[in-house]
Amino acid sequence: MVDKHLQFQIDSFSQPRSLSYRVTYKQPNGVAEGRLLNCKCQHFIKTGSGCVHMYYLAQEYKYLVVEKVPTIQHNNAPIYIEDSDSNVEVVHNSDSANTCKRRNTSIFSPCRSDFPKRSRHEQSQYPNFATAHPAFLTESPQTSAPGPSNLSMVDTQVVDHPLSEKRQYTGMVGKELASGMVSLQRALEALKKLKDRKKMAEMSSSATMNRFQEVCHTLLRMVEERSPGLSQTLPSTFPGVDDTSRMSRSQLGVLINELQAVGWGALKQIDRLLKADKHSKAFVANSTELTMGFFKERCYEIVGMLEEAAILAARVQLR
Repeated sequence: MVDKHLQFQIDSFSQPRSLSYRVTYKQPNGVAEGRLLNCKCQHFIKTGSGCVHMYYLAQEYKYLVVEKVPTIQHNNAPIYIEDSDSNVEVVHNSDSANTCKRRNTSIFSPCRSDFPKRSRHEQSQYPNFATAHPAFLTESPQTSAPGPSNLSMVDTQVVDHPLSEKRQYTGMVGKELASGMVSLQRALEALKKLKDRKKMAEMSSSATMNRFQEVCHTLLRMVEERSPGLSQTLPSTFPGVDDTSRMSRSQLGVLINELQAVGWGALKQIDRLLKADKHSKAFVANSTELTMGFFKERCYEIVGMLEEAAILAARVQLR
């Protein structure tokens, strides 16, 4: 059985009396729908992609548009064809002498050019993830640090303006700091007694305690880097903290206590620095709402850890 391909003769809309194209198609067969295979127009010849003639016929006769895989001479990039047909009007079947009448014209009309166009807004340029969050920023050139460090929290939005041009302590940055300090003081008060620190160590996993010391050190570095003249505390390393499966219970207990001691020491150092007027003002002056909001959220995270360890009672919001 020969698979016979038929053709539509379709007139050009721009030159209906002098120009027409042939569109090859395959008739429906059983459950298989009719398919439009190719067109003799310049668009299809140059691109190998479905043209307006094929899509118009597909809409009229409920056929499928079948596009072949582009060959070497077909360019995948969009091609502007100056003399390509802008529209179509009349459809003829090469097997019939009668002109087919147009159907479903309300569904699809190629001659319409008044479709609303989407407005394209200028997209904001966002930094890469490695520099988008204050916790992953590279060291700022204006940071004065006597010692080396592999952890830096300086926000890229901080620019070198005179101190008089910085945000005032009473602004939004100052309010963010005040909110964070409330949580920080709760944590300091909760861990002030040795028995409470021991309870936290007993109730927390090594992963949780490692996160605790990391957050505390991060907050300390934020304060140190924004206060001129302060040396920067280097992060502590704890071999084996990522995989404690081979540790005995006593070894694991020692590791958890060491992690807690480092975090607790960082918390106390933050409190001492921010109680000094010059350091608290410098911290606010050299911070943005974004970085101070990050400081506040990390203070909230510490309180959350203490609530999970039952050192602090969780606060319930009344509605």
